[in-house]
Amino acid sequence: MNPHGNYQPFHDVLNGYDARPPYMQNIGMSLGPYFLVERLNQNRAKISPVIMGGAVPCEFAAHCREISDSEHSSAYSHPSLCPDGGECAGSNDDVHCKFFVHRKMCPKGGECTVNDEHHIIKFDHPEHCHAGGRCNDMEKSHLQQFRHVPLCPDGMDCRAYLNHDKHHRDQYRHCEKRCIFEGNCVRFHDKNHVTKEPHPFVPPCPFTPFSCKFHIKYTQINPKIDRSAEYTQAETHCLHYSHVCGWGRLCTDTSEKHSRTAIHIARQMCPDDDRCRRLNNEEHLAAFTHTNVRDIRLTCRCYASACKDRFDADHE
Repeated sequence: MNPHGNYQPFHDVLNGYDARPPYMQNIGMSLGPYFLVERLNQNRAKISPVIMGGAVPCEFAAHCREISDSEHSSAYSHPSLCPDGGECAGSNDDVHCKFFVHRKMCPKGGECTVNDEHHIIKFDHPEHCHAGGRCNDMEKSHLQQFRHVPLCPDGMDCRAYLNHDKHHRDQYRHCEKRCIFEGNCVRFHDKNHVTKEPHPFVPPCPFTPFSCKFHIKYTQINPKIDRSAEYTQAETHCLHYSHVCGWGRLCTDTSEKHSRTAIHIARQMCPDDDRCRRLNNEEHLAAFTHTNVRDIRLTCRCYASACKDRFDADHE
């Protein structure tokens, strides 16, 4: 007998409790008297009735390491998936964790494209974006937070999209696909590519990386000393157009301004790096990145052969 009576314990737990349907319906989850067996598509699923005593309960319950093994799962029964999925707040509740299976969230989130059954059973995935084919949000945070219907391979030039084919528009998204290399894209002078696939940087200067006189002046003049009209003109140009960052993969400037006005080309690191003996070799410096050496070095004020420090490694 319960010394506190049978009413009070239930009242303490359930009074005021707002039960909501699971935010996601995954394979292995119980929905009322049914188990979700297979997801056929976004709107259809295959279910199976829950049969008490249909299989021997696994002694490890929700902590079973073989729960994704088909032979083991067919021989032993396991608890249902937690209806709260990756948003479960009961991870510190031993009783809750014993009676509900908790999957790890897939590290790729909504961007995961793996359809392997083992992967789907092992990891939890976000719900689908409610906008369906109408979604045109390509921000990485949004793509991680929700799953989406695939992008149409024809993009914004798709004939079905332009003809307002509702079925096609529901099945595919039509939006500008961001360049997968983002701020590290080497095709910044390819106008067709830059136009079709947005990048985080502003339009590239046609003279970058070596021939832009404004960028040379902007990077080599101390603004605290020189605030001349010439410097202001160079600064204005460099805010309107992006240029290749002289530090490349070793750049440590994470400011929003720099991200919008700089293109970072990741060159191969020199295998000898700080032990390199070819720091006076122009061809070598132009091909490899070295620690503490700019990929695009500052322009020397002296003409090449006239510079008395041209063989000084620190000057390079």
